[in-house]
Amino acid sequence: MGRTKYMMTIEDLASHPIEIQISRLSFGELGDDNGLIRSAFMIERIADQWSPSLQQTNSTGQQMQVSIRKDVLGDWGHLLKRTIYSFSNVLIQSIQYSGTGEEKTEAIHFDSEGFNFKSDSDIGAVYRGPHKGRSK
Repeated sequence: MGRTKYMMTIEDLASHPIEIQISRLSFGELGDDNGLIRSAFMIERIADQWSPSLQQTNSTGQQMQVSIRKDVLGDWGHLLKRTIYSFSNVLIQSIQYSGTGEEKTEAIHFDSEGFNFKSDSDIGAVYRGPHKGRSK
């Protein structure tokens, strides 16, 4: 089985989109908030130069647009499968820190107003998530 690599792109955090490598992605529950699909997700990452900006965004309640690219790589580093998750109107719910020094990690919990995903494999299949924007 291949290894997994994650890259998160955030818009509206700086004057240009930023890319952050993350080590883990997990999904929380989906919910319906007065006809609006809400989705929760969590990432883990090594703290870096973007940590203060993320903390400030958490404090101010600023919304962002987030996409996460998940690449599954083969034994020789070749791409086996790519999935891209796109989240809209994202808010940071909490940030927890663990470790010290260069091994300091962040667990960041997010809430968003819906998401979409697309997955491509080496056979060219495309899948789209059923949750985007408003529910019926």
